[in-house]
Amino acid sequence: MFAVLASLGFANAATVTDVLTAKLFTATGNSYTDFSNVTVTSSAVYAGNSAKSDAGAIQLRSKKNNSGIVTTASAGTVRKITVVWDDATASGRTIDVYGKSTAYSSDTDLFGSADVQGVLIGSIAKGKSELVVEGDYQFIGIRSNFGAIYVTSISVEWETGSTPAKLKAPVISGVENGVEYKSAKVAISYPAGATSMTWAVTKDGAAWKGGDATSAVSVDVTEDGSYEVSASATDTAENVTFTIKAPAAPTVCYEAMDVANVKEGNYIIVGENDGKFYMMKNETYSVNYVAATETTLNGTESFSSANLFTIKKQGEGYTIQSADGKYVTVEKSTNGTKTYYNLRVGKDASDAVWKFADATGGKVQATYGEFTNFMSFIWYAKVEPGVPEFSTGYQDSHIRPAFYYVGDVTPVEPEAVKVASIAEFYTLNSATLLQI
Repeated sequence: MFAVLASLGFANAATVTDVLTAKLFTATGNSYTDFSNVTVTSSAVYAGNSAKSDAGAIQLRSKKNNSGIVTTASAGTVRKITVVWDDATASGRTIDVYGKSTAYSSDTDLFGSADVQGVLIGSIAKGKSELVVEGDYQFIGIRSNFGAIYVTSISVEWETGSTPAKLKAPVISGVENGVEYKSAKVAISYPAGATSMTWAVTKDGAAWKGGDATSAVSVDVTEDGSYEVSASATDTAENVTFTIKAPAAPTVCYEAMDVANVKEGNYIIVGENDGKFYMMKNETYSVNYVAATETTLNGTESFSSANLFTIKKQGEGYTIQSADGKYVTVEKSTNGTKTYYNLRVGKDASDAVWKFADATGGKVQATYGEFTNFMSFIWYAKVEPGVPEFSTGYQDSHIRPAFYYVGDVTPVEPEAVKVASIAEFYTLNSATLLQI
């Protein structure tokens, strides 16, 4: 059904190891510097961005999306990565190793989409030294998972030779046969050694998306329908069928804030990420973040004082006050030439005045005092598996929260259902409000 494609993998072959150290790269100090066309023992060519620590170690970072080591030419198939850690690396820091069958263009690929980033082969945490590579990858990328890391050396073991290894079929993930989803993200891996891959997605029996690819593929599926995904780069093809069906209309017990006629009383403040909802807590997470806790918005919760905030009229605006009497504020701070607007729970004074304006989909733009920055919800993804937080934002892409009035009593318990988004919750809300 599909053509058999050429392989670049090798079996029964010799190995050669490249030992990468800071002296091979361009950086001579703590400033991060690009490097390219670096060769060692094998025929592999390395490029990237790094700094050099005072102790002479390779220094990599995760911020600014431009630090790491990649191969722009292959020496065969990667079999093992060995790291010698420098003592300056903080406990818990980790190196992530990515692989693919096509060349990297630069270290920025390691912070891009899945098709340019490659497959996460594995990780090496400080205290560990070795990663044996499962699978056949001709190109690798190495980066910090989070924060600055320092390594004395990184050794890359290559397998070289001329006996072709058999290609594996693409792997389809994110969905399973016969399962019904509200939405899905389908991922199709690109087999190591393949020169191209054919993939297709049908919807209700008709062609929907597909084509030829030279790297991994990701497809978002949100519309109702019956789907079939297929992909092949070998004699055998992967095939998965699944269904997307919108959820039933929820029973709603909370009243979305009307910014033109704000009702005084208890509210929950809710952000959304990847179909899940998070309530703001009476807890400052760090210097400029307020913590959050997951909620279902299904009408069955009994809210604790940690998640309830009282909104009261104050002059030309409103105060937002926690159950223990502290006010939600934004405090301006500076560090050198940078200015920060820090969301806090803890101020005692009652002059903490907020103003509310309508945003799309039932969300609210809440601004504090004279500041134009607004309250926003963020998903801090650099700490696995991610941390929900409330902070301040200033761009259109920053997520505004929703404010839901819950009154002074615990909501009744309707049928427990989930909603797909705050926008859907808002749309259904107006017709099904609980009178509190």
